[in-house]
Amino acid sequence: MRGPAPSTPITSREKQVKIEIQDVTPELAAQLLKLNTRNRNLNAKTVAAYARAMARGDWKVNGDPFYRTDTENRISDGQHRLEAVVQSGVTLPGMLVVTGLDPEAQDTMDSGRKRTTADALSIHGMSNANVLSAVARRAWMWDRGNYKFTNTESPSTAEIREVLQTYPSIVRSAEIGARTNSSYRPAGATVTGFAHHLFHNIQEDLAAEFFAQLATGAGLTEGHPVLTLRSRLVRDKVTGKVLTTPLALAYYIRCWNALREDRPLTVIVHTAAEPMPMPV
Repeated sequence: MRGPAPSTPITSREKQVKIEIQDVTPELAAQLLKLNTRNRNLNAKTVAAYARAMARGDWKVNGDPFYRTDTENRISDGQHRLEAVVQSGVTLPGMLVVTGLDPEAQDTMDSGRKRTTADALSIHGMSNANVLSAVARRAWMWDRGNYKFTNTESPSTAEIREVLQTYPSIVRSAEIGARTNSSYRPAGATVTGFAHHLFHNIQEDLAAEFFAQLATGAGLTEGHPVLTLRSRLVRDKVTGKVLTTPLALAYYIRCWNALREDRPLTVIVHTAAEPMPMPV
């Protein structure tokens, strides 16, 4: 049996719930947001990510309602998406919307586990999906000049896929990160994978040698930069120092630069307040 035409509202007589297809314009979104009196606080980072996706044409109909309102015409769900429409200035055609819901139904919304970028990559058959997602996210930030990965904005799944298209070798970087971490626990998978991404694109053969040595420590002598890096990572772990990804990356880069410049390195000194060194 065929269902109703896409433009035909589906109405529940008992509760006057309507399900319909609608073009969501910036004007409509702004009008709806005036009635947004019963909702959580807006998250600016989320809105910005949605707006970028809309402006890029990445926003797709996926079967979920774009917004939902209750019997008082208040927004029950979708305020971030509506605000993103206003900020992007983009009209989204053919969006599924639901109106006339019981106000109490809002308590059950967004209670399920959100599908992450790592989930999406795993569904598409990508190995080391969690590490791959984290490395690609940092590559996206790095390319935007966010060298310390401050949590001011976050890439969408579509933007992560674009990073993987731009840098297909990141798949290998994630593998190196996971494998090195398995052999040498103080080397975190994410920072190792991202450092591999940076170094691989500078000098591929030296990068391969660097991470092989980091994993095993074999054949390293006093003053070798990788031995110094291994020692520093172990010392911080033993002393309980909180080693953030930016600080650990700074260690990796200082070690890499010493290797590239063919000079010994007996100590790695870097504080969180210092600028991120650039790999040479």
